[in-house]
Amino acid sequence: MIQLQVTDPHFFWYLSRASGMLAYLILCASVILGLRVRTRTLGKVGASWGAFDLHQLASLAGLGALALHVLSLLGDKWFAFGPRELLVPFASP
Repeated sequence: MIQLQVTDPHFFWYLSRASGMLAYLILCASVILGLRVRTRTLGKVGASWGAFDLHQLASLAGLGALALHVLSLLGDKWFAFGPRELLVPFASP
C-alpha cells in the first residue's frame, strides 16, 4: 500500500478544489469540442478528425481529473468523506 506523508494539513483541501475546477473546465471544453464536431458549424475545419481526437482526449482527461478530485476528498480531514458519501448522491449530511 502506498503511504503519502504530507506536511501541509491543507494539502488535500487544495488538491480537491484544484482538481475539481480542472475537471469542470476540461469537461466543458470536451462538450464544446463535441458540439463543434457534431454540428459542423465551422465546415470541414470543425468536422476534422483532429477535432474529434481532441474531444476524446479532453473527455478522458476530464474523467481523470474527476477521479483525482474524488480520491483527494478521501484524504481531506475537514469534511471526512467516506466512500459512501462520495459514491451516493446526497448521502453526506
